[in-house]
Amino acid sequence: MLRYHFGRGGRHASTTYQAGSIQVPVQRVHGMADTRVDPEQAIRMKLVMEVLGNELDWIPLKHVGHGGWVEAVEAQLQGARAS
Repeated sequence: MLRYHFGRGGRHASTTYQAGSIQVPVQRVHGMADTRVDPEQAIRMKLVMEVLGNELDWIPLKHVGHGGWVEAVEAQLQGARAS
């Protein structure tokens, strides 16, 4: 099912256009230095989810591109545990 929606690219690849059908809480992690998927898509998704009243945990990561966000999140968690 996901391949059907997101495998076609373009408008269908953006989760923003799927927001109305999402029925569960969502956690969105996005690297703000991403050159493959424009961070604007993540920002629009956040706004649409808020307007629809859907739960969204938004985690923007500065200086992180399309890959490497797992390491960035783990580093943030390590820092939080140390404090």
